[in-house]
Amino acid sequence: MVRKGKEMKNLLLLVLGSALLVSPSVAQTSRSISLAEFRQTLSDYLTITDEYRGTNYAPLLATVPDATLAQWYTGVQDGRGFQQAVSGLKASVEARRNSPAPPAPSTQAMAASPASRRPPLAPQSPISSPFVSGIAATPVPDYSLYPPNWASGPDWSLMTSELQGLGYLPSGNVSNVGCDVDKEAQLSVIVSTFHGIANAADQICEAIPDETVIVLGEGTTIPAKEVCYGIDLIIGAFNSAFDIILTECQTQDDLVDAGNAQAGYNNTVSLYNLEFRLMVEDNLGNTASPMGLFELPAAQGGYLESVRAIVNNIISDMAYAGVSVTSAQAALSTGDVYYGQGKYKSAYKEYQTAYGLAVD
Repeated sequence: MVRKGKEMKNLLLLVLGSALLVSPSVAQTSRSISLAEFRQTLSDYLTITDEYRGTNYAPLLATVPDATLAQWYTGVQDGRGFQQAVSGLKASVEARRNSPAPPAPSTQAMAASPASRRPPLAPQSPISSPFVSGIAATPVPDYSLYPPNWASGPDWSLMTSELQGLGYLPSGNVSNVGCDVDKEAQLSVIVSTFHGIANAADQICEAIPDETVIVLGEGTTIPAKEVCYGIDLIIGAFNSAFDIILTECQTQDDLVDAGNAQAGYNNTVSLYNLEFRLMVEDNLGNTASPMGLFELPAAQGGYLESVRAIVNNIISDMAYAGVSVTSAQAALSTGDVYYGQGKYKSAYKEYQTAYGLAVD
């Protein structure tokens, strides 16, 4: 009897609270939906999110009286758009639920993944001269291409699994996939609608005078505003849940964009380095017309140290491939001696000779 009395008291509070929220008449337009349609649309979306977030919001909606629901609807700018957005999401989730699970990626597909297409680095067996130390430390310009650094990890997997279940991301590996544009637009409509509902609910409670009370049996009184805000907590919970989902979608988009941007920057540098190397090798083979910038050290605005690094790299690669590079090594060492003596033009000439002996 005590439990039944408490349940009746809670129900009475809810009913009396909703009576305080009698809504004004709402002008009907081509974008309006009926109160029954509004309740069903809310129920559909809450049921979907409950399934994938492990929440229990849908049953709460059944406790909200029509009078309160009607007042919430005053915050909805486009009821028909809200209904269509939820309908599209519901259809997507049901289609995904009825479709077979995607096959696991094959070995061939994994071999073609971006991470496996990185060019192998040249063998690191530099041939340095005993005559100088500084010039041998200059690295070869790196022109290898870099795949994007996609997101991963258990927290990211949990987030994307939820978005996949709700239809905002496709099945399979989504490390380089952003949320579906159309479905994300639907989600934006849903979230903005819930913001409008939440704002309407807040304004209703603010309009209730502080001194107004609900009088219950046995001399119990409860401020009407407190009852109102108790009901308002329901829509506040809805609103917060959907904000999180939209934020997750935007986070996934940002992670994909960041991976692409970083890879784009790295590969722009790599392509510049490749172009520079091709220019150096072209001039190394042109003994009749040396380029002045390549004959000068970095201290004087030139690239002689980089030229030497490229020649040394070519010699190392040829030695690794089984080509005899004894003569090329000797010419490289002679060039290093000239570099140490400040005879930079002579050093470049010897590097040209070493390059020619290595590649011929």
